[in-house]
Amino acid sequence: RFRDWGQSIAGMAQIVERFTVENETVLDPFCGAGATGVAAVRLGRLFIGVDIDADAIRQTAERLREE
Repeated sequence: RFRDWGQSIAGMAQIVERFTVENETVLDPFCGAGATGVAAVRLGRLFIGVDIDADAIRQTAERLREE
């Protein structure tokens, strides 16, 4: 919905949950529209997102503020 190559929050949540525990930090160096960040925050993780596209960063920040 947000980006051409966007991932689902549910799919990213499975990965975040499998490889991290609560209060750990998840780094997404290509955060796009922020599905990984939303999944991480919902699961009680900290999140750092990086992207070369300033619009993607703004979109991710907006989505995370809504969480």
